[in-house]
Amino acid sequence: MSNFKPNLDLVVPWEKTKYKIGEPPYIAVFKKDGKTLAYLAAKHHVRKTFEMVDFAFEKFNPQVAVVEYEHKGRPVEIHDIGTDKPVMHESVYTAALAVKNEIPVVLADTGYTAEIFEKVYKCSGNADWVVNAVQLKWIINNAMGCKRKSGKQGTLANEVENFKKFMHKDWMPGPPDEDAVRKLFLSEFGADFDSVDLETFLSNDWRAPKTGTIINQLHDQINIHVRDPFMLSNIANALNSHDVVFGIFGEGHYRSQRLVLEDMMGEPEYIWE
Repeated sequence: MSNFKPNLDLVVPWEKTKYKIGEPPYIAVFKKDGKTLAYLAAKHHVRKTFEMVDFAFEKFNPQVAVVEYEHKGRPVEIHDIGTDKPVMHESVYTAALAVKNEIPVVLADTGYTAEIFEKVYKCSGNADWVVNAVQLKWIINNAMGCKRKSGKQGTLANEVENFKKFMHKDWMPGPPDEDAVRKLFLSEFGADFDSVDLETFLSNDWRAPKTGTIINQLHDQINIHVRDPFMLSNIANALNSHDVVFGIFGEGHYRSQRLVLEDMMGEPEYIWE
């Protein structure tokens, strides 16, 4: 019986890797000890990714699908949106196709929760910037959510109070201060919080794991310490119990995980079409 175990020390930040294979989407095919892992490095929401999901199911006939979907059953937020955007997210599509083919689906992502933020805070050595980033991220999201529900964007004053009421945790050194958050938003984004329409002012990748704002850095650290290790552990578990595994994650995750996968299964072959 196989015993694949990922060396999580080999996970690297995707934007700092030198291992970009080509333009996504593409499939990396790993084979070892009679096991096959077909890993689709997706470009989120673009039609070609959906076509490659269909191709992978037809070519490899997987016995299990491991998908970038929050393990509690909620879709993970995706912000790297292509121009040719189908209605359904590709992980949801993959899960539906797996059910149609009567194979199990592994929800192999953690999402973004207070527990995840706390883990990153501890991994950072209890760095204040992590708490500042969590506060700013939540306040921005809640203000935009208020507009989607009521048609009016939440004010900074209201959202600071909402954070104190609904999100502040004992591990955080102190509740947010409105003036401090206003100054932080200005320093991170170059504008006053209440003077802009957040949905149009912020770019699509403002929460993506790229260097830049502390929110970018927060997402980067979540990937390295939590999301990518969780994904890899689920991939390894699937390989240990099935012969043919299909995995689908954003291409950035593949770049972060590539060295781990090669260490575990050897170098893959790539499919672009």
